[in-house]
Amino acid sequence: MFFSAAFALLSCLSFSPFVNAQVPFIHHNELGDEYFFSVVKPAGNSPPAKPALNLFLHGTGSVGDFGEMDVKLLYNGPGRRIKEYYDGNITVASKLAAEQFLTVMPIHPNDTFYPDVPEWNLGRVKAVLDFVQQNYDYDQDRVYLTGYSMGARDGWKMAIAYPTSFAAVALSAGEPDNTTDFRPLLNIPIMHYAGTKDYEGASNVARANETQRLIEALGGTKVELTIIQGPDPAISPAHNQMANAPFFEDHFNWLLSKSLSGATSNTESSVRPSSTGSNTGGSQSSTNNEDSAASSLRLGIVSFALIAFVGVQVLL
Repeated sequence: MFFSAAFALLSCLSFSPFVNAQVPFIHHNELGDEYFFSVVKPAGNSPPAKPALNLFLHGTGSVGDFGEMDVKLLYNGPGRRIKEYYDGNITVASKLAAEQFLTVMPIHPNDTFYPDVPEWNLGRVKAVLDFVQQNYDYDQDRVYLTGYSMGARDGWKMAIAYPTSFAAVALSAGEPDNTTDFRPLLNIPIMHYAGTKDYEGASNVARANETQRLIEALGGTKVELTIIQGPDPAISPAHNQMANAPFFEDHFNWLLSKSLSGATSNTESSVRPSSTGSNTGGSQSSTNNEDSAASSLRLGIVSFALIAFVGVQVLL
């Protein structure tokens, strides 16, 4: 009787779509608890012999520990697109993310989250990159740094600290301090994304424009700013949507067009290019953001507790 009641209740519940993800993660803990990280090798029948490497730094909503990587590393950025691919949602963006890159995603430890806002430790992130270099085969001419929110803010710092390590940098919803010395970045292709509805909206875009101006004033010509029209805060918090709004085919094609040697990639011409610009459609389709995913996960936990309660009542 308990199992019948539990099954009836279970059938009515909505669980997090992240719980049973089929993404073939390779989890690593060799570097200790700061940082655990995961690697996803290229998928497909004919993956590149030497894929490009995409190092992604997540935002504060994805901090966690080793046991949470299967869930939290799929919230945003390339992880979201890779999950879509393995869920059968094959788009140009998910195909590029899953088939063309060796994706490396560290997870920031949870013990420094609240009440203090965490920061990525640049030396430890570099240790992750060094470990991958020693243990995986990839195209070292095409190493990319990407990030969102906290990962974007610290991504600027990472690029400044290790300017010869990356063929290109792409960062969403996180701008550097305008007192930053941008001179190490002058020879690095950089794409930064700002949303018109993200936090303060106009002032957020103004900060991004100021970053652009400061780099260009130093003679930098390789930095590009993409303004996302939105995302719509009526759908979900606009900042969370910026975790996914930029990460579509234009983004991945832009990365693959860059290399340390300046050589062009054959990958970009083999996929359908999308229109450049605001990616408004992309922002509207990215409703499964960090907060909604976390809420779904919490719902699953509460639901299991409720099932247990029902079981006890039935037995009594």
